[in-house]
Amino acid sequence: MKKATLLQWKYFVCSVEKGSMLAAASILETDVTQVGKEIRALEHVLGEPLLERSPSGVRPTWLGERKYVEAKALLSDFDELLSQRSGEGAASPAIRIAIPTTLSGLVLRRLAEFEKGSTASRLRVELETYMRISDIELESFDLIFCIDDLPNVHFVAYEAAEIQYGIFASPKFISVRGALTEPEALETLPLIHGSKSSQILLQSTGESIGLRIEPQILVNSLQAMISSAAEGLGVAVGIPLWAAAEFVQQKKLVRMLPDWKMPSSKVWILRHPGKQDSQLEKLIPFLKDIWSIKPELARLR
Repeated sequence: MKKATLLQWKYFVCSVEKGSMLAAASILETDVTQVGKEIRALEHVLGEPLLERSPSGVRPTWLGERKYVEAKALLSDFDELLSQRSGEGAASPAIRIAIPTTLSGLVLRRLAEFEKGSTASRLRVELETYMRISDIELESFDLIFCIDDLPNVHFVAYEAAEIQYGIFASPKFISVRGALTEPEALETLPLIHGSKSSQILLQSTGESIGLRIEPQILVNSLQAMISSAAEGLGVAVGIPLWAAAEFVQQKKLVRMLPDWKMPSSKVWILRHPGKQDSQLEKLIPFLKDIWSIKPELARLR
């Protein structure tokens, strides 16, 4: 079962800041073997190393540097969300939420905004991230975010957003291999994708074309796809536009064939039908507006 936990991110962030797993273990009052075990488990979930290890300590990899910034913000948001103010009354019952790893940062920031604007008693949230929805026990959660396929359970489903995808490569790769002008040229380039073989449909104004994707570089995570493309190893097919936006702005990635669109994915919010809670009822429409903080997430009408 592949999951990324907040504890793993905490161990990772502390190890980066102290430059040593041993120092992190001392500060967090745990054993260094446990810190190492949890960070290795996190790296296994992401499909790439986060730390370069040496006798003198650790330092973040290229991906580790990026994930450190995200994890630091994530932990800060979560601490703020769950912090207890002195003098407050009893906290509300915890709301359990499951989120795909790729959406966790977006949802956490939205939860923090909800908590700040809430006039009711302090909202308590238990959050779990997952890579595959089959990794989690669905019935134990109040809300579940999922992408595209709905699980076969009796939950109430809300359409929240639409994820749009694109084709990306690094400026270095494009300078060597040239810019794409026609979709058919994809089949002649080294491709980066998450499936061994798949068919994709590209659509432009009044025109569509189906292509067979046979990737030379097979990845098992969004982070691995982005880093492989940014390093100039090939053309990444199917990076979410919201995930690529930061790298485009930093000039590490360039979108190819922008006039050709890939099929989009729906983001669903599933609510347990047996849970009736006023905070939960207010939280759902708030989370449905997650698209508003990322323009690359298109709202479904």
